[in-house]
Amino acid sequence: MVSDNILETVKQLSDVEVTDPDFDLNLLIFINMTMATLAQIGVESSLSSITEDTEWTDYLPDGLLLHLVKAYFAKKVKLNFDPPTGSLLEALKESVNELESRISYMVDPVTESSGQSLPDGTGYLLINS
Repeated sequence: MVSDNILETVKQLSDVEVTDPDFDLNLLIFINMTMATLAQIGVESSLSSITEDTEWTDYLPDGLLLHLVKAYFAKKVKLNFDPPTGSLLEALKESVNELESRISYMVDPVTESSGQSLPDGTGYLLINS
């Protein structure tokens, strides 16, 4: 079962024993770096940093965005803390990029009538008339 605690969740999904404090500092640095990245793409939180006691609902209210953010934290921290090699590395990078796009879209959706550029900056939403 995945914990409500951010550090514990990331440890579980990074194959680090939850009770092992040896990597906590490293993981917290990558967790806070990930939080900063999410802030840059529009995820707003009242927290300025995440500690060993921070829970997911302290960071964001429960909902679809939180589910995407949990997956993003796990993959982004894994990419920095213990990256795989070869094709697995490329697959992980692609997954992180896809999650960034989905999260960006969720916090700033493009509507048919807005004419806004797409969240990844690749162009404009085209509407068939």
